[in-house]
Amino acid sequence: MNEVVVELLDQTTWHPIGSVSDVEPPGSLSQQSASGREVYIFGWVSGDGPSVWRSAGGIDVANDAIRLITTTALDPVADLAAGPHEMNWHGAAGRITKRLRFRLEVTP
Repeated sequence: MNEVVVELLDQTTWHPIGSVSDVEPPGSLSQQSASGREVYIFGWVSGDGPSVWRSAGGIDVANDAIRLITTTALDPVADLAAGPHEMNWHGAAGRITKRLRFRLEVTP
């Protein structure tokens, strides 16, 4: 089983904060940027390989039993089969900036 792993950089160490496997629905996270709300979707979508996509609008809501992701349109950000992707993430309504990394973990 292959997984897309999301990690958060804490000074010098990457800490896993979530993952989705190739048999699970995609995961998501959102941020408030200067241009508005952005939703990032990671995993496998519509038969594409492991990737990260961005929507310039939408919602992502999750609890233990349900995940709802609604987007306006998806733009490809990174093909994780080609290597990891790092980005700045703005949490808490844009006041806190953290470094995120998406990477593919392949299990033989």
